[in-house]
Amino acid sequence: VKTVPTRCLLSQLPAQIADAVTNRVVGGIIADDETIDHQVVENPAIVVGKQPVALPPLGQAGDIDRDGDLDLFQGINWLRNNGNNDFETFGTGITYASTPDRAQLADFDRDGDLDAVVGQLSLGGTGNNTEFAWFAAPADPTQPWIRNVLDTDINGSLSVFAVDIDFDGDKDIVVGEWRGEQRLIAFENDLCGSGGFELRVIDDGSLGLEHHDGTRVTDIDNDGDLDVISNGWLNDRIPRIYENTTVPVENEGPIVDAGEDRTVDIGAPFILTGTANDPDGGDIESFLWTLQSGPGGDAATLTGADTPELTVNNTVPGLYVFRLSATDDEGDTGFDEARVSVLPESGILAVAEAAPTEGDAPLEVSFTGSNSVGTITGYLWNFMDGNTSTEADPTNTFLAEGTYEVELTVTGPGGMTDTTSITIVVGETVDGDMMGVFLEQNPPKDGIARIRVMNQPENFKVLGIKIHDIQGRLLNSYGPEDINIEGSATYQVPVHILKAGLYFFEISMNQGESMTLKMIVNN
Repeated sequence: VKTVPTRCLLSQLPAQIADAVTNRVVGGIIADDETIDHQVVENPAIVVGKQPVALPPLGQAGDIDRDGDLDLFQGINWLRNNGNNDFETFGTGITYASTPDRAQLADFDRDGDLDAVVGQLSLGGTGNNTEFAWFAAPADPTQPWIRNVLDTDINGSLSVFAVDIDFDGDKDIVVGEWRGEQRLIAFENDLCGSGGFELRVIDDGSLGLEHHDGTRVTDIDNDGDLDVISNGWLNDRIPRIYENTTVPVENEGPIVDAGEDRTVDIGAPFILTGTANDPDGGDIESFLWTLQSGPGGDAATLTGADTPELTVNNTVPGLYVFRLSATDDEGDTGFDEARVSVLPESGILAVAEAAPTEGDAPLEVSFTGSNSVGTITGYLWNFMDGNTSTEADPTNTFLAEGTYEVELTVTGPGGMTDTTSITIVVGETVDGDMMGVFLEQNPPKDGIARIRVMNQPENFKVLGIKIHDIQGRLLNSYGPEDINIEGSATYQVPVHILKAGLYFFEISMNQGESMTLKMIVNN
């Protein structure tokens, strides 16, 4: 028995001939465990009986002894090229019950030398005349070659082709039957997985078309995958194309898990342990931890950043976001992030988040403080534009251009506090003449909703305001006489009677179409 060398493991790629897919082999997928879907296209321009049917030579040329020149392979023999037109004949020890026939040379086991696949006529003989095998070359190719049976029921293997049909880096075998069921078959090379070849049926022979010196494999339609061309000998002497019609399979990057979010005490080092796997079946080649955000600049020190396990030291109170990236053996990368909250001595940590953090005025920003850590008894937001909020997750509209360092202060048991900030950048209004309608504060304060109109045109009037609930039901309707005008461009309506929830303002104006604003009520 020939030992498969360790280097063969290099061919353990995700590509395989797999389940229930038509047989376009982009990315390595063909069909199910038994069959391969395909399309057969006959060439009507060929006249039966007129095309050439000459039997080609049965030999193959290749550097069998790896001395830099081409030798000849004839199945039962091979001829060593000694130079000066001198060839020396050696027996291979290859035999079949019937006549050994078509042959192809290829390095099937990826050990660096040429092996062979040899078919047989399947007519006459004593014993199993439907056996089909490949033969591994020994270290000394002048010694008998080693038989590896592919299947015992391939009837007339006169159409043989060695090719990497699934693009996974090793040589597969395509064979067509001249007799019997007249199938077209692919043997997927899985020597580095199951240790053998897996039989897949490209065509089940239901059309009754024989294969004789066919099964030439090439990308005949230039679509990036391999098709099969076949022909008959006695009866079906019309070239046929078996078109590879599989939908391309997207290569998937690694699935990465950076671990659970966690909370740690100040001054304590901690370890993050991540994992990654390649859904295509490949290997993870590299890991990389990076610090995406955190307080204290680059003060934190990372050890083992190129391994799945990261050790972190020298942190200060605040929220850290660490990213673990992993790259597979095809160069694809995936990542995941873990959040680590480092608590100050007070035991509470203010965490301020916002979206969006930049844009043109008027800019409505949704803030989130409810991710703060510890037992939080109170929130205080200062938006630095004159507005504040005691909600955990408020919304604020910034009317003027500028940079705002919004502060969040959280309070814990015993009156302990922690403060953090987040920057909001507001640009000038893109079109100075464009009218804008928005809520000044959302949720409203003091039971009053204040609707601001920017760049209010001359003779502008609000004709009415309707309030709807989330189901669209009309709850209140206010006419011009019910709307209090503050200054010249702020319109006030009472909302103190509304329950906490989400509502919609429908605003009708004498200029332009009506507008709808979303309002959050926390009464």
